[in-house]
Amino acid sequence: MQEHSKRNRPDSEEHIDLSAALPRSFQQSHKLPELTGIREDFNKSCDLFYGEGNWRIEEAGGERFLAIDSRFQFPAADIYFVSGNPGKISSAKIGVGDELMLCGVALDISEEQEDVRSIALYKAKVASAVLGRPILCDDSGFEIEALNGYPGSRVGRELESKGIEHFLGLAPAKARFIQVLAYFEPNLAEPKLFTSFAPGELIAEQRGDRAKPFAKSELATCFVLEGQSQTIAEMTESEYRANATSNRWEELRAWLSL
Repeated sequence: MQEHSKRNRPDSEEHIDLSAALPRSFQQSHKLPELTGIREDFNKSCDLFYGEGNWRIEEAGGERFLAIDSRFQFPAADIYFVSGNPGKISSAKIGVGDELMLCGVALDISEEQEDVRSIALYKAKVASAVLGRPILCDDSGFEIEALNGYPGSRVGRELESKGIEHFLGLAPAKARFIQVLAYFEPNLAEPKLFTSFAPGELIAEQRGDRAKPFAKSELATCFVLEGQSQTIAEMTESEYRANATSNRWEELRAWLSL
């Protein structure tokens, strides 16, 4: 496996200088991949991140490049984490550790794919095209065994539209959380995925404190991890870290040779 660390970042592709062809108000950013299938979300995310009218696509030497407003300055980081959620960004910083500087970025990327892995792959490809730098996406879902994995990646929308009472009515049921971490950088052919599962049981009552920072879903109040008697929302932070955290971050760090 190729070494990936901040001491051994992949070299950039052969450089084509577009500066002479660009208006003074624009600067060359990065080479673009094939945008088929991601163009709509690419456009929306560029508008959000760079600002409408502050980016453009240029062609040279048979390749396409992103040009951005010359006044734009990227926030300093080794890895850009695709989220506008402060809690998720804080968790991601803990996950990557002190060796890498991580910065959260909010992009406008749809999540209409059928499963969590497909969402993570798609988001990683869009984000990499927009930023042209190493990126991370972290996506999750909830799967009920007897219902063929329902609601899966749509758990947030189902909770919002039907409420927690809908899920309490499906209990008791074997279920699991699935979490997929996607890493992508321009020199990789495909995003690298790190997947973990947290199996347990959906119960018919809510217990515990939903306000705890690690109780990220309302389902934390009615989900008991395999081998445990408490819901996630009843756990202390130390109990949560000992029993409910996954190894996907450790796998990422090992793959990056940190």
